[in-house]
Amino acid sequence: RRQFEIVQQQYPDMPHYEVDGNRVKFFFAKGKTDVAPGAQEALATVLEGAKAGQRIRISGFHDATGDAALNVELAKRRAVAVRDLLLKLGVDEALLELVKPEHTLANGSNDKARRVEVLLID
Repeated sequence: RRQFEIVQQQYPDMPHYEVDGNRVKFFFAKGKTDVAPGAQEALATVLEGAKAGQRIRISGFHDATGDAALNVELAKRRAVAVRDLLLKLGVDEALLELVKPEHTLANGSNDKARRVEVLLID
């Protein structure tokens, strides 16, 4: 895990994730929809919540570079990729909620803006 963090710092455009309690943020390479390696491990808390019947909200964001309409579509495809992963991991589709964020264009660096957030909700 530590070695991965060091590599990620050197190559911020590499797909990776951050876990913060019941929220997982998946970050994507520019123009890509590949979910970061280790996603199942990252989703452990979310998967446990789903087993208990909690719902999961999935939202896609994008950066400010390139064509805005294409970026919105790419953010949606990334969110669908994460949703499909959750389905593959056995989450009931009825518990999944794809939500367009109020602001799909995230603040901060472009590599942090290209993300999908997965949130376990009550």
